[in-house]
Amino acid sequence: MTNTTRRQLLTTTGLSLAAFGLGTQVRADDSNPLPDFSGTPKEIAEAGSGWKYHPIDARKTADDSYALFAEGACHYASFRAIVTNVANALLITGNENDAVLAKNYLAFPFYMMVYGQAGLAFYGSLCGAINGCAAAISVFVPDRADKFAMIRDINVFHEETPLPVYVPKDDMYPGKMATTVAKSILCHLSLDQWVKGTEYTFEGPARAERCNRLTCDMVIKTVKLLNEYHADSPKALAAVTPLSMETQSCVQCHSFDQGRYDSLAKMNCTACHSEPQTDRSCLREGTFP
Repeated sequence: MTNTTRRQLLTTTGLSLAAFGLGTQVRADDSNPLPDFSGTPKEIAEAGSGWKYHPIDARKTADDSYALFAEGACHYASFRAIVTNVANALLITGNENDAVLAKNYLAFPFYMMVYGQAGLAFYGSLCGAINGCAAAISVFVPDRADKFAMIRDINVFHEETPLPVYVPKDDMYPGKMATTVAKSILCHLSLDQWVKGTEYTFEGPARAERCNRLTCDMVIKTVKLLNEYHADSPKALAAVTPLSMETQSCVQCHSFDQGRYDSLAKMNCTACHSEPQTDRSCLREGTFP
């Protein structure tokens, strides 16, 4: 790695750093050199082309996420673990362009991702683990349709899978960390389902440990999807998890194709709304049934 002055940085790497929102906010001089990110390939410099991906180990990435959780929680830990593992994988390929990309990835201001904690600054909305993993998918999968399909897949995984199942190397709750099906991608509903199904409450370390482990589960699912997508297989989207039967029923009725286009949602409906009645169709005229 070579050193560079502020003048050299601004003339050779402005585009590279601007891609991460840094630009002229960076300060350096001869006594405080910055890494040389010059020569950035088009993968990082051209908007919309996506970041170059390299296969990574899902368990190793989840372990890193588990360790990072204490620094900034679910959104931060999931996104940073995936991006840094890809960067580290690129660094050891021996390819000069890969090394430049990796340095740019590692220059990302990861701490900005703390905003997603506990459903967007403790608002209890979208689960931060989903949010962080979706961000990673978004940068590593350039095709809009593909990335949306994969993000939908991790949403359904969170909704319909008994979680958490990840167990850290040093398990403080051996055999005592219960799993529950969230039936929702919302933080507060997911946690509510877990608390109701366990002996724990919202207070105390057990709840935070549950969220940390669930984040690791989401990271493992996401890394496996990314690895499969970038492998020599037909993009691996044939394995995308379908919506639940209840949700499919709701979406089919409340969609443009069925003449009652009054909802854009695809999340599990029954966590908040009454379950659909199987013996009759929803009313198509007037008010809701």
